[in-house]
Amino acid sequence: MTSGCAVHKSSKPYPKDTKPGHEKEVKNTEKDGATSQASKKYTDKGYEQLKNGDTEAAISSLERAVSINPRDGKAYYNLAEAWMAKKDIRLAAQYNKLALIHLRGDSKWSSMAEKQKKRISAAGK
Repeated sequence: MTSGCAVHKSSKPYPKDTKPGHEKEVKNTEKDGATSQASKKYTDKGYEQLKNGDTEAAISSLERAVSINPRDGKAYYNLAEAWMAKKDIRLAAQYNKLALIHLRGDSKWSSMAEKQKKRISAAGK
């Protein structure tokens, strides 16, 4: 009879930049990618609807985008635009705040959100 530790061999090799025990992180990254793609689809759809004047449909699509990915700053930016179009300055300001938070890492979009904030503020006076 022999005793000792059994060596666990994984059927899947680990990606080069991960170590055993980080399998959950790899799965979350894959899930995050799919989540981002689904959210982007609804953000893009909402933007097109907004551009075509269908504000109600745009709001629905953009709300779906943020329900899928609550970090979708572009969806929040477009939601602020949609609520401005509906003359609801309070909701526009709330979504703009979220856009500013989630767009911090993107200088172009962050700048656009700052300009949006000024337009919302001017509309509220």
